[in-house]
Amino acid sequence: MDLERTRYDAELVLIEPLDWIKAARVRLGYTDYMHVESEGDHATRYDNEGWELRGEIAHDSFASFDEGVVGIQFADSDFSALGEEAFTPDSNTQNQAIFMSEHIHNGDLHWEFGARVENQTVDPDDQAVVPAGRPTAGQARNLGSYSDTALSLAVSAIWDFAENQSLTLSLQRSQRHPTSTELYALGAHIATDQYEIGDPNLGLETAYGIDLRHNYSAGNWSTAVSAFYTTFDNYIYSRNLGTETEHTKR
Repeated sequence: MDLERTRYDAELVLIEPLDWIKAARVRLGYTDYMHVESEGDHATRYDNEGWELRGEIAHDSFASFDEGVVGIQFADSDFSALGEEAFTPDSNTQNQAIFMSEHIHNGDLHWEFGARVENQTVDPDDQAVVPAGRPTAGQARNLGSYSDTALSLAVSAIWDFAENQSLTLSLQRSQRHPTSTELYALGAHIATDQYEIGDPNLGLETAYGIDLRHNYSAGNWSTAVSAFYTTFDNYIYSRNLGTETEHTKR
């Protein structure tokens, strides 16, 4: 396997541009990733090229909140696979998100709130090149675009009940979009010795969690003990279908 990754990042930070804004930050990143899986005279090349733009504002007291951060994020990436063993079609993934993290301080009791709304669209290429003797995912099935909006929420209560000690109770609901591979894969992935079959009908994966944590600090050391429980709806994972395929190693 040969791998090459190039990344460029630029960041602009403004400190206290306004009275109620502590800092404003804009980040722009560009990534060009490539790896080749080769075996003898045969090779398959995977490319992923994309950019990400993220803007954040950290503010002082606003409405009922003592401090917090709000921001937006945009991302666009193009994935392609070229070669005899390309097991997933080319695709374009676009992502747009709004997020916030807010804090309320009330004596020994503190509150934290977080939220993220994230829209994602994945467009597969139904006209991918056909490897010799095997249909691509796009030609084996009538692929459609994926588009959905995920909503993640979190709330925490932090109680400073004694000197250097606190209890934190957190409730979370998080959602995850399926990837293009999870949606559209269809073919032998020789590097992992698997025949992967995606599901274009996959929806959002949703997790619900509760976490109770105790923190203690004294001098130069600290401890944290936590208990948590998480349950999933529509959990996305690789399931063994109980079938085998033959592959002649070159």
